[in-house]
Amino acid sequence: ASETEVRVRNVFMRGNWLKTIPSAKDQKLVDPLAVSLDAESSKLKAVFTHDFTKNGLPPEYFKVNDSDKQAVKMSSPKGYSIFRPAKGAAAVVDLFLPFNVYGDYDIEATFDQLHLESKKDSYIMLITQTDDKNQTRCRNTRIHTAVQNDEIHPSFTILHEDRTRSYGCGPQTTCEAKAGRLRLARRGETVYYLFAEHDSDAYQIVGREEVSDKPLRSDGIQLRAVCVENGEMRVVWKDVTVRAERLTYLPRDAPVEPKSLYTMNSDGTDLQIVTRVPDGYIQFGSPEWSADGKQITFDASNGGTETSHVMVINADGTNLRDLGMGCMPSFSGDGKRMVFSQPGKGVVMMNSDGTQRETIDRRAWGIQWSPDGKHIAYGKSGNITILDPDTGVERQLLVGEQAKQYSYIYWNLGWSHDSKSVCAKARNRKTNAEEVIVAEIDTPDGFKILQSAVPGINVDFTFGPENKNVLFAMQNPLHKGPQLYLSNRENPAAPKLLPGQPLDQKIFDCAWSPDGKKIVFSGQLFPQAVEWPPVNSKSTVPPLKKP
Repeated sequence: ASETEVRVRNVFMRGNWLKTIPSAKDQKLVDPLAVSLDAESSKLKAVFTHDFTKNGLPPEYFKVNDSDKQAVKMSSPKGYSIFRPAKGAAAVVDLFLPFNVYGDYDIEATFDQLHLESKKDSYIMLITQTDDKNQTRCRNTRIHTAVQNDEIHPSFTILHEDRTRSYGCGPQTTCEAKAGRLRLARRGETVYYLFAEHDSDAYQIVGREEVSDKPLRSDGIQLRAVCVENGEMRVVWKDVTVRAERLTYLPRDAPVEPKSLYTMNSDGTDLQIVTRVPDGYIQFGSPEWSADGKQITFDASNGGTETSHVMVINADGTNLRDLGMGCMPSFSGDGKRMVFSQPGKGVVMMNSDGTQRETIDRRAWGIQWSPDGKHIAYGKSGNITILDPDTGVERQLLVGEQAKQYSYIYWNLGWSHDSKSVCAKARNRKTNAEEVIVAEIDTPDGFKILQSAVPGINVDFTFGPENKNVLFAMQNPLHKGPQLYLSNRENPAAPKLLPGQPLDQKIFDCAWSPDGKKIVFSGQLFPQAVEWPPVNSKSTVPPLKKP
């Protein structure tokens, strides 16, 4: 009563059906857009292709970033394998390729033996990062989600001025394949997300996103493997291919450009080299102007303050003088004397020709003379000491609750041009956060925190011509190093990039001239990329030996 059974036998089928399977591009259900992307891909003549099964992981083409150094990573004839158990925190293993990619591109990565298991998300990604104002990242993801779904996720992220990122995600496509190819293809200002299962040549378009046609930045191609919270992730990367209208390559062993001391107008025009790193030294910094704007003093060293010497040079780059041991020098208002820091001696005063050295305070560090010559400021015991150089009377700048707030005052503090305020970086005693503070020397009411817990701020500060802005170098997330930023004293929101500054180098420290017309800074040009051979270029690493 509850079951029905039937047996079917001897089925005959007759018809004019195909006797062979057509190629993917000729089948009725093929996506014509995917076919056209394939055809256009073959026309991209700048090509890099790498087979992990034959050539391993050569450091000249790949940089590995293991978030906590716990992943098991191995090259073998099977490919480049990654195994990563996760225990609470997200575990990330990235492979970066050192190419700038121009115009249309087509990038695909083949994976195998995928195993994703986690109480939260675990996934692998192919990522591209465009060098536009938002540093847009397109991410093609094969994911095992926290709700135990296996899918392909197309997504993108953009960077905002406040250094936060926002995320967008396209439609999810169910996918349980343990092997396949992730692909990102840009045509004009559209990026297409594609996926092919196992060794199939038939790609499925799983998403698209409108983006900039700006180049991909160097290290802007990533193969990423992630496991979040308890679980594990396994994957074998088999190969990766980059096709583009143009490729440039930044060798991992590209020579590091030396630092140079530059001056420029406040609007970024008339960029001039004052001097290279002096002979006998490997680096320099901490530039400061003389009160008349005719000379610049700085320090040069061989890697540490114990090797630092005080240097003075004319602003036009002539008459370089070495005044002996010391670092972070500063002129007196009349230019006849200087103060500086020196390991083992604390803060020191001398004549501007290097004679008659006299220790001011052995327990202090980071000393600067006010522009009017009436005060000297330096860090000591979590406070800023203000010294009258004529009378020898000293006092603490931070008083009351302010005096209890900081455990350390960093070096290279800066004076306002009217000699009424000091700006410095300080470490908060309670939170251990680094803060940029401004304090007026005549009233405790003039104390203000300009920036708090903002990462990557260098410790060298200078005031703008009207004393309303403070200028400093800070890591730029849209750049490949630090650049100059302004922070407004009256409205200390997120720092703003200084307009007009050079974009082809890292900038480390700075000083505004007394008349407000010039800025001096130490900078370092980025290593220069070279053209990648345009036709079917392959890595030349010898094949792995079979065990």
